[in-house]
Amino acid sequence: MRKVVSGKKAKKQEPSQVYDRWAGVYDLTFGKLVERKLEQALLQLHMKPGDRVLDMGVGTGASLGYYPRDVKVVGIDLSEGMLRQGLEKLEDDDLPHCQLVCGDAMLPPFAPQSFDHIVMAHTISVVPDPARTLLWASRLLRPEGKLVLLNHFLSECEPIGMAI
Repeated sequence: MRKVVSGKKAKKQEPSQVYDRWAGVYDLTFGKLVERKLEQALLQLHMKPGDRVLDMGVGTGASLGYYPRDVKVVGIDLSEGMLRQGLEKLEDDDLPHCQLVCGDAMLPPFAPQSFDHIVMAHTISVVPDPARTLLWASRLLRPEGKLVLLNHFLSECEPIGMAI
């Protein structure tokens, strides 16, 4: 008869730890797959000079170079490893109109109605509570503000799925 040997249980990793590990290769892998869609999504905002944009789940800052230089961009992410990659982009690409904040998209440290636009690129499917995250986003938007959600999962709705 075989004996089952129990070992130590693997400790469940926090999402930020997973992204910290992927940070160094993220742009070369997943980032390359979504680059064109990200650029197209940002065009949907029709940003005006002086607008304030919150990029929730900014990750490595792959989106930062696509924002016009006459808008103020704040990127928030929970992963310090991803944000370190983003800080390099801020310096290398000379993006003084962008700043990065380490924080939780489900409890963002910003005042209500402080952004004209919010972008969530590939974020809504990885947060533990998407509804709560969207509620926060709605509180942070100014009246008439725009929220753009970009996700990487294929929709089963044929017209939407074909566009992805």
